[in-house]
Amino acid sequence: MIKYFQVFISSASVGMSEIRKEIINKLIAQDRFFPIAMEYMNADDNTLLMLYNYMKRSDICLLLLGDSAGSKIGSAS
Repeated sequence: MIKYFQVFISSASVGMSEIRKEIINKLIAQDRFFPIAMEYMNADDNTLLMLYNYMKRSDICLLLLGDSAGSKIGSAS
């Protein structure tokens, strides 16, 4: 039986979108990883709790660091 790993991907959205897409596509192509990323979610007041729960259940947390800031909770649409 193949073990699948949930990978939580976190980064500032500005300036990292292409890198995030490439990582997500490579993880999916491996057929062993299930990526969790904000591209698939809506940001609202419950976002922090939702992200915390996804991180807690993930097997791997991948943090991408760059030189730009992300958005404040409630400011993203």
